Amino acid sequence: MSVPQPRSIVGVIQARTNSSRFPGKTLARLGEFSVLEWVLRRVEKSVTVKQWVVATSSNPVDDELAELARQCGFNVFRGDELNVLSRFICCAEKFGATHL
Repeated sequence: MSVPQPRSIVGVIQARTNSSRFPGKTLARLGEFSVLEWVLRRVEKSVTVKQWVVATSSNPVDDELAELARQCGFNVFRGDELNVLSRFICCAEKFGATHL
């Protein structure tokens, strides 16, 4: 019988500011916080996921978003702007996730 391996669950929040329908949506204010800050405040309450990463693009337009996530105490992964699947896979590898 094999010994179960420990799981490494990483929650990934995919965000970028270069949206065609609502550019800058993640940084838009919604009351006292930005949309991104509201999301980060909610996921911090998770009892299952202990590690969260904000995955955004390496495009300089997302620098402010990445900095805000870091200021809120979150890890940030930056990858391909258009290939979201690649961004998730590379993020999982970087943070040692067995589950996303």
